[in-house]
Amino acid sequence: MKKSLGVLIVTMVCVTAMLSAQAPGAISERFGLGTFRYQGKTFTGLVLRDAYVVDLAAAAVASKQQVPGSVLAIIEQYDNGVGDRIKVVVRDVAGRLATNRPAYIYDLKAVDALQPFEPRTALYARSNYIDHAAEMDARNANPTAPEPKVPPSLPGIWERGANDTRQNPYLFVVPPTIFSGDGDAIQVPLKRSQIDYECELVGVMGKLARRVPVDRLKDYIFGYTQSNDVSDRQNRAPETGGGGDWWIQKGQDTFKPWGPYIVPKEFLDPLNMQMKFTLSGKVLQDDNTKNATHNMYELAHYASNLLTLRPGDILTIGTPPGVGTARKPPVYMKAGDVSVCAYEGLGTLTNPVIAESANTTSSR
Repeated sequence: MKKSLGVLIVTMVCVTAMLSAQAPGAISERFGLGTFRYQGKTFTGLVLRDAYVVDLAAAAVASKQQVPGSVLAIIEQYDNGVGDRIKVVVRDVAGRLATNRPAYIYDLKAVDALQPFEPRTALYARSNYIDHAAEMDARNANPTAPEPKVPPSLPGIWERGANDTRQNPYLFVVPPTIFSGDGDAIQVPLKRSQIDYECELVGVMGKLARRVPVDRLKDYIFGYTQSNDVSDRQNRAPETGGGGDWWIQKGQDTFKPWGPYIVPKEFLDPLNMQMKFTLSGKVLQDDNTKNATHNMYELAHYASNLLTLRPGDILTIGTPPGVGTARKPPVYMKAGDVSVCAYEGLGTLTNPVIAESANTTSSR
């Protein structure tokens, strides 16, 4: 009797495991979401193994699943059943990648990756790595400046613990019209020659967030991608000397490529992600998000104390050290260069660098 009972228990455990493996949410295949174009057709794509792009609408029909038609709509509804439906599609498609591929599965290298969507509110972090802050301070060295002190808390916005000696978070807003996608050109503006790179991790909000504690922010972020926070350094040194403003430095056309796709948060750890930036094949940044002064959740908490974050808003954690302006001699992007920003698990954001034409005119 005991032996029979043991066999029954083992059988039940095995059946439960098999059913769990077939459940919509029980899947280990990592995927990304983006917007792509192939032979003139623009579609929402499912990226698998950093090698394939699946036309999600067509694949969803084949898998008998209902999925929203845009990346932003998916983000807004992901936790309300859409995420599980997409995982069913991933499960169905994964077994057909190597052989007998349906016509709606393309090679990633064969499609054009557009920006995932046009961001709503875009918040970028300033000097959020200690070594990057130090290299910028050295660039703008002022030997008579007093030793920095621990800044005071900002009541209701950023309240530090007793032993927290870090700087306060610093975010700035970026115009949504200057964003572009993978493969799009970064433009060196007319009469500007000190155009710098900053490879940054991007968090994409998935839920409305207002005054959310740090330890709960993980649930409010949909996923992650990357961006090159292109910066115009000309007339910026020293930064307190009345030179160009932050719009000049950060807000010019083409200065914010991002993508190529967004990976949902369940597949990544934003607190420990390796990154690498190369310019025309030369490695100039090689670091890890664990070295950031304020992590993604802390910055999102800070931001949510200032305004209500919405699905589709994006937030970066700033760039690691190694920027061009702090190098000796400085290294700036120039026409003919190729910029490649890559965070672990997020593919590669590749952008050629061109010079703005003197004949550029408004299309209006």
